[in-house]
Amino acid sequence: MEDMYERGVTPESLAQLYGPNKKAKFQEQFRQFYKWRLSWQTQ
Repeated sequence: MEDMYERGVTPESLAQLYGPNKKAKFQEQFRQFYKWRLSWQTQ
């Protein structure tokens, strides 16, 4: 997931890529990771 973050992937772009149902569990995990990573970066 870190490499996806480094490439600038966002939860929104993943949703556009896969649609709302495909890889839904992974999208949810990435959304959590993305929020955590953003908060970690601002500290």
